[in-house]
Amino acid sequence: MSAVAYVRTVKTASGARAVQIVHSQHRGSRNIEHIGSAHTDADLELLKAVARQRLAAGQGELDLRLPDSPANKGAALPVTSSRMGHLLDALTCGYGALGFAAATGRDEVFRSLVLARIIEPTSKLDSLRVLDEAGHEAPSYRTVKRRLRVYADADASGDGAEVAEAGDSAVQAVAVDPAGGRWRARLARACADHVRLGPATLLLDLPDVTVVADAGMVSDANKKAIEAAGLSFILGARIPDVPFVVADWRKAHPDTDIDDGQIFIQPWPAGPTDKRRDHTFIYQYKTDRARRTLRGIDQQITKAENAVAGKVPVKRNRYVQLTGATKSVNRDLEAKNRALAGIKGYVTNLPDPEPQQVIGAYSRLLQVEKSFRMSKSDLAARPIYHHTRESIEAHLTIVFAALAVSRWIENRTGWSIKRFVTTARRYRTIQIQAGEHTLTAADPVPDDLQAALDTIYDTH
Repeated sequence: MSAVAYVRTVKTASGARAVQIVHSQHRGSRNIEHIGSAHTDADLELLKAVARQRLAAGQGELDLRLPDSPANKGAALPVTSSRMGHLLDALTCGYGALGFAAATGRDEVFRSLVLARIIEPTSKLDSLRVLDEAGHEAPSYRTVKRRLRVYADADASGDGAEVAEAGDSAVQAVAVDPAGGRWRARLARACADHVRLGPATLLLDLPDVTVVADAGMVSDANKKAIEAAGLSFILGARIPDVPFVVADWRKAHPDTDIDDGQIFIQPWPAGPTDKRRDHTFIYQYKTDRARRTLRGIDQQITKAENAVAGKVPVKRNRYVQLTGATKSVNRDLEAKNRALAGIKGYVTNLPDPEPQQVIGAYSRLLQVEKSFRMSKSDLAARPIYHHTRESIEAHLTIVFAALAVSRWIENRTGWSIKRFVTTARRYRTIQIQAGEHTLTAADPVPDDLQAALDTIYDTH
């Protein structure tokens, strides 16, 4: 089969629902035939019927000359099912690999809602339409509403309660909101047991709950509050001046450049009246970071010199120093910033910290930020249209699981989840009834998608 066609509905900018026939060709190219736009459910069903009739009219007959086959009577062979097999199977593989199937007691409704959230983020009612178009058996709307109460239940019993009590406090702190949800704890525990991704990545190797944040996000008062709560932290450290350990090293090695990746450790013990743990400052020098910083300094100094010379207007520039009506270049600030180029600071209250672990945990903040971006964009965690607390908690539980599966797919394939879903959904598996025989047909998968699927199923 060189091409496959299917009916889909999409939301338009005006809020209407457009019905389209998608003709998917080999290697991923598509032609889209617009049938019409509907503003009511009745109009939508009418347009879908028109699309199905038009689609059936363009299908050729498969004459297999089998006993009792409609082909022998001049009728087209009926298509009994059409399924986004590659996409559904790959997402289900990730769902199982994370341990979510076992953690939820093989709950098919929850799995279905997670898959629908990844394929097309929409309302819980419209999720049934997404599943139907994907060829996945959708639960009834009443069943969905009934099960949502379970997913939000903070007092669920059984295995979930045991996992929530026995699981790592660090994982629970990230995965479970302040209301406490044992269902979410089950998912967090399952995720932690199988892979390290998303928000839990930063915490799985640490002995207690550890807050990891950028220097600009946590004030001194916040830092004290964190310690007062008995928590640990790994924070980016502001460096107003050249650290003593760095200056001392340069004094002892006046003609030597700092090696790329070199680490300096400066303890800061707590005093007898300090209500805190001992702190440790860790500084790392990176050649590439220094190169970028020095290039920026050079550009700013050039602008400052032009401003001082009157060649350009004076704009905001940290290196332009004004003393009355006199303008000059602040060479002291330039010298200090050049001395700091390439040095990044971290501070932690963990006992006997391993520098590489601290730096690695902080560096993975980028992955956490990516997860938040995915939850808000690809998975449409917000805005939330639910009105009760249990519905909101159930919604976020589904989004959390969908985020974990999406990150698993990305880590395995190297593709963004948007690219994977957009590509894989084009290739459907179709079943055709020929008398007493059921035939399966599928559009050939392009090489790049097949390679991605191989990594998911680990068939290399």
